[in-house]
Order: sequence, then structure tokens, then C-alpha cells
Amino acid sequence: MCDGVKLENGAQTRAFANGGEFVLTVGDAKYTVVFLNSSKLPTMFINTPEGGLDRIHADKSHKEKGCTMLAINSNGKVDYDAELASMKGRGNSTWGYPKKPYNIKLGSKAKLFGMEKAKSWCLIANHGENSLLRNQLVYTLGGEIGMKESPDCRSIDLYINGEYQGVYLITEKVEINKNRVDIFDLEEATEDANGGVDLSTFSPLGVRTRFSGYLENTQKWYDIPNNPENITGGYLLELDFSERYEAEASGFVTKKSQSVVIKSPEYASQAQVEYISRYWQEFEDALYSSDGYNDLGKKMSDYIDVTSFARAYFIQEWSSNWDVGLSSAFFYKDLDSKLAAGPIWDFDECLGNAHGARDGVDLTDPKNIHAKIRNLFYDSLMGSNDVKATPNVFALAYRHAEFAESVEEQMKSNFVPAVQRIMASTFDNFANSIRSSAVMNAIRWNTYGTTDLAAIINQYNGEIEYIREFINIRTPFLAETLTLKNEGFTIAHIPSQKRTGSEITPEVSVKCLDRTLTEGVDYTVAFSDNVEKGTATVTVTGMGDYAGVTAQTTFKILLISDPLDWTGGSGAERAKDSLTKFGANFVDAVELILYYIVKPFQK
Repeated sequence: MCDGVKLENGAQTRAFANGGEFVLTVGDAKYTVVFLNSSKLPTMFINTPEGGLDRIHADKSHKEKGCTMLAINSNGKVDYDAELASMKGRGNSTWGYPKKPYNIKLGSKAKLFGMEKAKSWCLIANHGENSLLRNQLVYTLGGEIGMKESPDCRSIDLYINGEYQGVYLITEKVEINKNRVDIFDLEEATEDANGGVDLSTFSPLGVRTRFSGYLENTQKWYDIPNNPENITGGYLLELDFSERYEAEASGFVTKKSQSVVIKSPEYASQAQVEYISRYWQEFEDALYSSDGYNDLGKKMSDYIDVTSFARAYFIQEWSSNWDVGLSSAFFYKDLDSKLAAGPIWDFDECLGNAHGARDGVDLTDPKNIHAKIRNLFYDSLMGSNDVKATPNVFALAYRHAEFAESVEEQMKSNFVPAVQRIMASTFDNFANSIRSSAVMNAIRWNTYGTTDLAAIINQYNGEIEYIREFINIRTPFLAETLTLKNEGFTIAHIPSQKRTGSEITPEVSVKCLDRTLTEGVDYTVAFSDNVEKGTATVTVTGMGDYAGVTAQTTFKILLISDPLDWTGGSGAERAKDSLTKFGANFVDAVELILYYIVKPFQK
């Protein structure tokens, strides 16, 4: 009996078609059963050969063979119904959650749920991200602002061996492919240059010791004898935590402790590692340079596509991403081209879904600036921590005016309009499309500690509104904050001057970040108290693009009879300081020496 209606054993019924709570009576026993309807999402059914996931869950790297998959899109059409080449675990910290993420590889390339043909796909669990849409939202925004390599993705209902696993996000894998990161395939070309031999069979060389990710200016590669004629492109790189670097096949660590994994070619030759590590090191040298130029006289923009870096920075800053610039930060370089940023990846801990503070920044506050100041992560084993570490690549880039200017220009013309388009309809469409399945997911994984459907729906709706409010506050905040003129002026030190009886107007040098500005175009200068002995004031007032910016500094005016400064430092330092006060030229130096020789005889 179901709610008093008799059901025949083996007969079909639509009694449960609309879902809800039912009381089943079997003899004298009564059972309460709840039937839930999904959101009509695309659905994936996977069956493992032995009906379990034990081998995969015991070893993330284990590739399970013989699995089958049925993929049905939201219109009921079958997109794939065949054996998988393999299924395995994936992820770093997320692999430790009860709801596991997976990688699957199809037996042949297929279009899944409207995405472009490929074999390799990622099933992202989004456990701990209760809205289940942050990754999809950020990837969609990436594509909207022109990052064409942003992963395409779809929310799906996943069943494994007949058991509901929850809402997953199926995404394109980050890889070199004409439908993904569409650049020259150096790995394939290297295989061809070596007669099709599996590159992993060559001997691993270079620095591969434990903690190698902390060993600055080191590389690791494979003893591959032959290289393609052109090895200037075909590189897919990832910045990752130093402690994870040692497990990777190929890569390098820069002079400033940045570990860089070469994701493709995974098994890179020595010549390839030397080329790309040298290229990155020259780029890093320019990043750290105070004037924006490295020792070769080249600046940051000689090495990178500034527009793509500015877009990647915006995505990281706008999303307030927990791991910005630390992990899952990808870059690619095509043949005879500059380094570009992307694809973006891993945004479950963003838009306020954070553990608290990093670098002293509360990431649950929509009015925070994080990517612009974020340091690399140092393990405590090395006796350091985030605060003492060096800045990440985006924080370094923002020290350069050409980068900050690109961010500001795109903020107005590209970034803010894109966010507005997303929030006008796409955001709600995403939320509405998964809401019913999100309830099923919450019950499956006890997300809210209750099976009360009304309570779960209320909680989930709260998740969506939290993100909406975060974005609505954060977007205009960043538009107002991330402007070049908000970086202010830096006035170069003005040495002490000798009194002349007239106004003293020494040369004033002004910078915004690393850009030297032009008086009369970018700013005006005014002096006060600049005749008599004492402290003179210099006021710099911005104009043009820098209107509204002001800065002040001071300098000393001294008499020729003022004593030398004998306080502190070595004798040489004191003499240098004293001479500097008088212009540090030969005439002043002689005059100063004669004054102190003659003075004792003038009594």
C-alpha cells in the first residue's frame, strides 16, 4: 500500500512521479519514503567492472579499466554509450573529501553535453562548495572577457554503479588540444622526432631530490636525444606549491623560489627545459626590477601578453580566490610568441567561500584586495611562512604601470560589462538549473545536517544570495580601487641644498609604480619655505590621467657654516652624507674643506 493505494508487485506505477514523501505499508510495517526529482540536468551513469570504487579510492593514481559510461544530455539524447579507456582519481586537497573527484578518458573522442570533441574529461565534485556553481560561474566569466581557453563545463547528475553520487561539474581537461589550449603540440613533435618512442621511457635527469621544489635555480628533465627544429613554443606551465613539485616529471625552480611545473611536454628534454626556464627567468628578472627592465634591457611586456595576464589577474582578484598565484595557475607559450596566462582553473574556494584570512586579508570580505599583494606559500619546514615569502607573479606584475594600466582600461571596457551580463541572467539560470539536484546532493552528502527539504531549500537559496551580494559589492569596489592613479606618486629623494638667498628649486623626479612621469603633462610642482635655512616642502599635484593625486616630500636647506653631520655610521659614510648635502660636487667639496681649515684661525 502507498498512502492507502494498493500497488501490485512488478507492475509499473506513476504514484511517485511527482516526488515527495510517501508512507508505504507492507503487512503491519510502515515505512516513510522520500522521492526526489532532479533538475533535468544532463546525467552520467558509470559502471565499474567489479561494481565498486575501492581500488580507485585506495590509490588516486590507479587507472581503472573496463568501466562503461552512458551519458544522456538534458534533452534525453544519448551522447556516449561505450567503454571508458580509464577512470581514476584526481585533485589535491579535494581528494581527501568524502565526495571524490575523478578523471575519465573515453575510448574515442566524443562531444559531451554540447562541448567540443575530446577524450579526456574531469569530474569536479565541488564538495565544500555548497552552491555547486562557483567554478562554472568563474569559467563562464573567463570566456566572457576573452579568455578563449577557459574550460567549458556543465553541471550533471552522476551515478556510479547505480548509486547517486550527487551534482558534479564535468569540465574540459587543461591540455594542449585544438579545442582546448590551441597551440603547437611540442610533446607530439618530440615523440615524432624520436621515432614515436614513449618519452617517459627515457632516463629522468636534473635535480630530483626530496624538497627539490625549494632548491632555487634548478631544473629537471629527461634524457631525450632528439628535439624538433623549433622548440620556442608548445609549453603548458603550472605554478604549484613547492612541496608538490618533486612529484612532477619536468620543471624548474626560479632564482626567487617559484616552482614551475612543465605540464606539456610532460617529459621534456634538457634543451626544452633550458629554453623555457631561461625565458621565464628573464621575465622574472624584469618583474623584480625597480625600473621594469632586466639586465638585458628588456621589460615585462617583451616576454608576456600583458592583456591576457591582466585578464587572469582580474579573474583571480574579482573571485577573491584562496589559492591565487599559488596553485593551479596555468600559462602557455606558442611557437615564436610571448607567454600568455591561462587557462584559469580551480575556483571552489572563492567568492567568499574561504577559510578566513591569508596574508592578513579576510577573504570573506567583498572589499578586500588579495591577488595584488599575495605572497608565495612557504612550508614551515623551510623556516619561513607566507608573510616572509616573495610575491606571486600577479602581485609582481601589478608593480609595473603598463600592467596596472591594462587592468584599469579593461575594467571599464571589458571586465565590469562582462560581470553585468553574467549577473543579468546567466547567474540565475545556473542556480535555477541545478536547484532540485542540489537538494538531492545535500541529502546524499548530509551537507546541512538535515533531511528536512524545506530547510535544505532555504539553506541553498541562502548560498545563492550570498554569492549575489558578494559580487554586487565587490565588482564596483574593484572598479573604483584598481586604477593607476590610486597607486599614487613616489617622489625620489631630494638631497639637502646649500642656501643661496634665493628660492631653491631642485629637480624633482616623480614615478607612478615604475613609470617615470613628466612634469607639465602628468603633474605640477610647487615649493614652499625654500629660501632660508630649514625644511623646505615640495608638493606634487597630478594632472591629466593623474588628476586628483597629490604627494609631498621635504628637503633641507643648510648654511655653508653648518657643521658636518658626525652622528652615526662610519667616517666615510659621514663624509659622504655631509658632502651630499652640498651637492656632492668637487667645488662644494673643496669649499667645505677650506672652511674647516680656515675656521680655527678666524677667532
